Amino acid sequence: MMRLMMATALAVAALTVPSWAQNPADIAFLRTELKITDAQAPAWSAFADALRANAMKLGEIRASMIPKPGDAQPPASTMTERLDQQEQWLLARLEGTRTMKSTFIKLNETLSDDQKKAANDLLPPHMGMEMMAMLPSQMQPGQIGPGKMRPGQMMQQPGMGNK
Repeated sequence: MMRLMMATALAVAALTVPSWAQNPADIAFLRTELKITDAQAPAWSAFADALRANAMKLGEIRASMIPKPGDAQPPASTMTERLDQQEQWLLARLEGTRTMKSTFIKLNETLSDDQKKAANDLLPPHMGMEMMAMLPSQMQPGQIGPGKMRPGQMMQQPGMGNK
């Protein structure tokens, strides 16, 4: 039962769409924190547009995948339907990531070294890269670094027999 609950929680977390990207104040906050200059504004605008478009697209797909209470639309009931939904989600993530990457590369070319450092610290969570944002230097004692997870580890609870 615990494994099912954890798997469900992970699935819901994977479908979470950052609502901040649709809030102009949050995009403005990032622009301010990165100290974007007037000369960098066109590259920033393209990148911010990519962030917003990605969040909107993922939000639309998520809404179609997770029916609201009282909706007539039932959730995907077969494995084939679930795989179709997963494929749609992953394709949208890939397309959004590619767009964000191409616009960020252009923005990054205009940034100073200090701005690049700030971007490396600030942007990953806002680009759907929450886990990738946790650098080994930021990890707490006992956490396993990227690429070091053992099979079945995510489904185990502390003190429940993991070794």
